[in-house]
Amino acid sequence: MTLKEFGRKIFSRIVMLNCLGMIVVTLLLGLATIYALDFYTRHGEDITMPDLYGQDIDVATKKLEALGLEAVVVGKAYRETLPEGAVVIQSVAHGQTVKAGRKIEVYVNTLNPMMAIPDGIAGNCALMEAEAILTNLGFKLTAPEYVVGDNRDWVIEIKVRGKVVAPGTEVSVKTPLTLVVSDGSTEEVYNGNDSLYNEVFDELEWDSTYNEEPVREETEAFE
Repeated sequence: MTLKEFGRKIFSRIVMLNCLGMIVVTLLLGLATIYALDFYTRHGEDITMPDLYGQDIDVATKKLEALGLEAVVVGKAYRETLPEGAVVIQSVAHGQTVKAGRKIEVYVNTLNPMMAIPDGIAGNCALMEAEAILTNLGFKLTAPEYVVGDNRDWVIEIKVRGKVVAPGTEVSVKTPLTLVVSDGSTEEVYNGNDSLYNEVFDELEWDSTYNEEPVREETEAFE
């Protein structure tokens, strides 16, 4: 093969088009990489949480979306001075920083004073935490009622006008709740000896045909 023929093949149309295609693909890949890195970097930027209190939920939702955040309504709270549907509680306090894509849980205002007693407080919550949850929802509280029990300041039950109310019971926020809490004066200690219980159980005659009638809880609304 002569030098002239070799040069003709090297600079042929097909070879030139292939080289040009490789250059274009390389440039496109480089630009895509730069864009992806820039997007990833901006995606990880800190976003300062705005104050949503008192704003209509639609306005607050659009404001969060513009910042790359998402509003999720998880419940209602009562504020007599705010309009219906205004944001009352936000899961991230204003001024704190979050990442883009974060879901922000919010409670919106209701002007209906009848609110359900939230689950997860009685038997599962410390006094200070329970007071914060209930007052944020709009409930009023009396002084706590202390009873003998383990774990001081642990909420045992909730009362309205002296009557124990179950979670889900609707109560007017204008009717004060009383938190019944343990005073920490007792503490169960296990000494490893079950002989007393075993002796008692051995003396009992069990009737396998006995079925206890199930107890049904009735809830009522307190106004």
